[in-house]
Amino acid sequence: MDHKEFFLRHWEKEVPATRKVIGRIPEHRWDYRADPKARSARELAWLIVLEESALVEGLEKGSFEWVDKPGPSSVGEIVAQYDHHGCGASRLSVGRRSFRFSTTGRR
Repeated sequence: MDHKEFFLRHWEKEVPATRKVIGRIPEHRWDYRADPKARSARELAWLIVLEESALVEGLEKGSFEWVDKPGPSSVGEIVAQYDHHGCGASRLSVGRRSFRFSTTGRR
């Protein structure tokens, strides 16, 4: 198994687990912070969605661009966005040859 196959296999396993964790954030506690300087549970969940979305788009385009977007107003909306963006691993898996994967980090 090459690095690309290893990455895709493990990411495909992690998508359902990550979705489950995000979906279990209680609405009444989603502003919880482990420390006053830490991000809230909602902010962390939204960051995961943005990062995975950027990763999928970057792998498809061959270049990475970070776009910070304001988070949705509910856990349900974050889960819906994760379903739309986070499951991009499936999109990458279908077109396994559609992106380059280098062990050196260079094209």
